Amino acid sequence: AAAHDDGAGVDVAGLLAVRGYEPYRDGAVLRLRNCPFHLLAEEFPPLVCGMSLALVTGLLAGSGAAGCAARLEPAAGRCCVAVSIDNAD
Repeated sequence: AAAHDDGAGVDVAGLLAVRGYEPYRDGAVLRLRNCPFHLLAEEFPPLVCGMSLALVTGLLAGSGAAGCAARLEPAAGRCCVAVSIDNAD
């Protein structure tokens, strides 16, 4: 199984990495070092962060990543979206 898979064999970190998010594991959460839409997010945070959340949510649903959930978790120096790997937190 992949280092960051969802338990069903979906490499969630890999899916996010190829889209430029630079995921890293923080317990049961994948945090995203990079926002591919950073320049726009600086000017229009609610719009762009909401769009990024919708994109990651759709990516998870379309890949069949069971037990994963994307949520907004804004913090300085990283993408505003975080992904719960086991949906426990």
